Amino acid sequence: MADRRITPARADLAAAQLKGQIDAPRYADGEKFSVRVGRTALRVQPSDDAAQDSELLYGETFTVYDRADG
Repeated sequence: MADRRITPARADLAAAQLKGQIDAPRYADGEKFSVRVGRTALRVQPSDDAAQDSELLYGETFTVYDRADG
């Protein structure tokens, strides 16, 4: 698979625009958001103590494809 940091797909979910390109059990359109603080960490797992994979800076936009526990 392509770079996981920029390809919105994982084993159980992929972005709707990747249907037909990536095999996944479900697809989602996603919801757009923007960063409203100085910066925020992107972690490899949904946990505050997980390793930081990248970060988003103030004003950047991003898409959320799945939510769990807020």
